[in-house]
Amino acid sequence: MKQWIIARRELVTWLLFTLFGIVAGLFTFIHAAGILIPFFLAVGYVMFRNYPEMLLPLYVFSGFYKSVIPGPDLTVVLFGLALLAAFFKMYREREDVLPRFRSVSIFTMLLFLFWMMLSLIYTDSNGPAIEKAVKVLLLTGGAFFLPLILVDSQKKYANVLLAIVSLGTIMSVVSVVTGARTVFGSNYLSLGFISSLSVLIFLFYFYPKTKHWLVWIAIVINVVGMVHSAARAPIFFLPLTVIVVVAVSKLKLQKKMKLYVGFVLLFFVLLTALYVAIPSSFELLITRLSAIEDAQGDDNARYRTYHVEQAMNLIRTHPLTGVGIGAYGIEVEGIDERLYPHNIFLEIGAELGIPGVILFTLLLIQVMSYYFFHRGNVAYVDHTLLACVLYSFINTLKAGNLVDNRIFFLFLGIVLITGNIFTERRGEE
Repeated sequence: MKQWIIARRELVTWLLFTLFGIVAGLFTFIHAAGILIPFFLAVGYVMFRNYPEMLLPLYVFSGFYKSVIPGPDLTVVLFGLALLAAFFKMYREREDVLPRFRSVSIFTMLLFLFWMMLSLIYTDSNGPAIEKAVKVLLLTGGAFFLPLILVDSQKKYANVLLAIVSLGTIMSVVSVVTGARTVFGSNYLSLGFISSLSVLIFLFYFYPKTKHWLVWIAIVINVVGMVHSAARAPIFFLPLTVIVVVAVSKLKLQKKMKLYVGFVLLFFVLLTALYVAIPSSFELLITRLSAIEDAQGDDNARYRTYHVEQAMNLIRTHPLTGVGIGAYGIEVEGIDERLYPHNIFLEIGAELGIPGVILFTLLLIQVMSYYFFHRGNVAYVDHTLLACVLYSFINTLKAGNLVDNRIFFLFLGIVLITGNIFTERRGEE
């Protein structure tokens, strides 16, 4: 009964966050975002004092909305607050926090960051290299390490998920209501990513936990937002992630198999219904999907193919060291500016060489081994984390760079604290 009440409270919290965010989002479209600054400050203060773990998703996703909020760089502000909250927690609970730092994955991540900083010695890039190295060290590294301190229980894990689905639902609603595919200054890829990630969280976490009809409304809203974004990747990656998670967890999901198979079918039925309701979104989406078959006629495909070839050339010519952090742009285009091949392995291989790829691959193996070793019996907890890790990892293979993909590193960091999260209610379903 207690678990049932807690689950309903989580849904109410999501609803309140979402309603507030929708109002805030609509204000940004009438260029009145400044009016909301006191409210954002109040929310930030409450989170810092009572829910510091919610600062983590807000800071790693800040690039999706920060451009409409006046003032200093919101990513830096939220990261600073999360870091400060972590220091306070370590000071208050140092005997409980410090024993968690035993995983060999932490050493591998530190070694990867050290190798990256070492590449500053030989990189041909100047300002962009230093900027990227600092951002990876602090922002991406922070996304990996801070969950070890701030996300140490199922309640705090749920709060992280609540912050993500609230932002996803807000962006989906604002996008559909305003007809815009770029919400809060972000691009259509951001909308497609967070709305589809929200669908996974609602499907694997909130529905099994609550069995509430409101969850299905939330899923439909986010699917509509995803389709309205006209992003191609979620159309493929979302069903693929569901299928893989079900396959990996099939021994535990046998009784619920119909639910997830039904979702995949419902997904395509809903796409058909939306085609009738919002034809303009589908026209753009279908155009983009059709371009996949004709790489010669798709600028995006030609761009990606070009950078794959360039990155592979750099790996072949600089296998041991790479060209140095941030030097991809100057080596490929002859201009010292931010540029990357939109694939995390190619980016690391080109800039940090094969040793960098080995360290990153070793990190992934260690983290996922830790996940499977510490899996609990609470299906909605570990299946959700697996879905989030898998989905964000797939996206690192086709978009973003080491700085932008800090979302993926956030979920990797949460995996390393699963010994606390999964065993908290061991035996519950």
